Amino acid sequence: MSATGKGRKRDALTQGVQDRVILLIEEWKEEWGAFSASALERKVASCLGIRCTRQGLMKKEAIKTAFDRRKAQVGKPAKSKSADVVVLEQRIKRLEQLLADKTNQVDQLQELVIRFRHNAKQMGFPADRLERPIAPLTSNTENSA
Repeated sequence: MSATGKGRKRDALTQGVQDRVILLIEEWKEEWGAFSASALERKVASCLGIRCTRQGLMKKEAIKTAFDRRKAQVGKPAKSKSADVVVLEQRIKRLEQLLADKTNQVDQLQELVIRFRHNAKQMGFPADRLERPIAPLTSNTENSA
């Protein structure tokens, strides 16, 4: 029993012990199983021979920081993508680029129309004349006859 009379006796987490726990976190191997606080508690007991709780480990700021950093690195394992998924992602990327190019062309044409309309109004063309539909085009042979 501990000095307070409650629970099991735990080892002190001195700076040297904390450094060894942090090293254990940084060198965590997949064959040890999934990385978690309870797995770390078991590994500390088996590898370092130190009895402590995961709550006790997480109270130490340096250990908690190393644990959180490792947990973020581990994350969920990435699934390998099938060839179809890769091809579809490439196609999506190409189509998105094509869409961006076409959108840019449309923007340039709209600016051109606005500039032409402005210049035509400045030259005195009335607005109703600018809005008229284009007359059907005729060939040169019809015009010359």
